[in-house]
Amino acid sequence: DLDSEAATIMGIFAKYERENPNNIRPESFIQARRDVQHFADFVGPRVKPGKIEKRHVREWKELLAEFPVKGSEIKQFRGMGPVEIVAANKALAAPKATLSRQTVRRYMSSLGGFSR
Repeated sequence: DLDSEAATIMGIFAKYERENPNNIRPESFIQARRDVQHFADFVGPRVKPGKIEKRHVREWKELLAEFPVKGSEIKQFRGMGPVEIVAANKALAAPKATLSRQTVRRYMSSLGGFSR
């Protein structure tokens, strides 16, 4: 149902992917989908697409700067949300390396690409 699909960030992303207004290669959508899912996980289901504010994006970007590389795939962080992963990584005796500025820019680009 398209109405319920529009109620979620990933629903809107799915519609964008189907319509593909910028002729993006299908394989490029794989990474973009993961990046946008990360943002959706960060803001949670309570923030509907029409209620996303600049502060949400800014806070996410700040979190990404502290997010460990492949943080969602690290065994000890499984089942945690992005904020919990950052906190758990900081608590480690030897924290994992964090995302590069280039990777943070890619995340932001993925989100911005379909938000226009």
